[in-house]
Amino acid sequence: MIIKKINSGDIESIVKLSAAEFPYKNSSSQKFFERQKNGAMLFKAEENGSFAGFVDFELQGNKGFIHGLAVSKEFRGKKIGNTLAVFAVHALSLNGAEKIYLLVRRQNDAAKKIYKKLGFRNTGTGEKTIAGEPVEELELNVRNDFFS
Repeated sequence: MIIKKINSGDIESIVKLSAAEFPYKNSSSQKFFERQKNGAMLFKAEENGSFAGFVDFELQGNKGFIHGLAVSKEFRGKKIGNTLAVFAVHALSLNGAEKIYLLVRRQNDAAKKIYKKLGFRNTGTGEKTIAGEPVEELELNVRNDFFS
């Protein structure tokens, strides 16, 4: 597996996967181009030359945010999601993130397992929903939880 910065030719694959995995988000080519233009870091995973998944994250001051991570169904079970998550945490940390935040669907046990292994903890900030779907907010204290 290879992780690469996305290019304009990857946008349609990302839009399609994002729409399937995050139906509550506005997944459009324009949205991803705008996010990139405004500092978001978008990377793809390739397996044998095929698009396997992506991660979308950004840094705001000393806080990192993972806005989306998805793996195509045919590539699941190959640790691609874990590798993309570790990549995002390392990239954010190297750029100064002290804490990293994300939202994960409460019923997405596979994603929660990945994040919890990396040291993310539920913030316990109460009931949150996105488009009526329950989500959990997770936080990683980079210095204490990831690099300890």
